[in-house]
Amino acid sequence: MSLRNQNGFSLVELSVVVLLAGLILAFSTPSLNRYLVEARLRSSASQIAGEMRLARQKAVSNNSKMWFWTWGDVNYYWIGEQRWQGASGWGGTTWRGPIYLPSTVLVKNPNFGGINYFIYSPDGRPSASGTMSLISTTANPDTIQINVDLSGSVWQ
Repeated sequence: MSLRNQNGFSLVELSVVVLLAGLILAFSTPSLNRYLVEARLRSSASQIAGEMRLARQKAVSNNSKMWFWTWGDVNYYWIGEQRWQGASGWGGTTWRGPIYLPSTVLVKNPNFGGINYFIYSPDGRPSASGTMSLISTTANPDTIQINVDLSGSVWQ
C-alpha cells in the first residue's frame, strides 16, 4: 500500500486550523461579551418600561390604582394593585414581585417626586413624574434612564 494514496489531513494542517480557530475566538470574545452586557441592560430597560405602561393600562381598564415600587442599588421591582371597594374606599394592595432583573443590572436613583415609587390613578396619571436609571455592574458600566411624565407617558 502506497502512503501517497491515503486521504486525510496531516498533523500540520490540523494544527493550523486549530490555531486559526483559537485566534478568531480570542479576538471575538471581548466584543461578544460587551454585546451581551449591553443587550441585558437594554432588555431590562424595555422590561421595566413595558411593565410601567401595562400598569397604566390596568389602572384605567380596571378602575384601580397601580403602584410601581423599587429601591436604589437593587435588581428588582414590585407592581401593586389597589381596587375600589365602593363605600369602604380603596382596598388593600395586592403585590406582584419581586420581579428580578439580571444580576448585572442595578436600579439607581429612583426619584418620583422625591420618593422611590409612584401610583397610577384610575385616570392613567401617575402620582408624580420622575426618572430612574439602570446601570450595568460589569467592567464597562453603561446607563439607561427611564422617564415618566405627569401625563403617564414612559420613555427611555
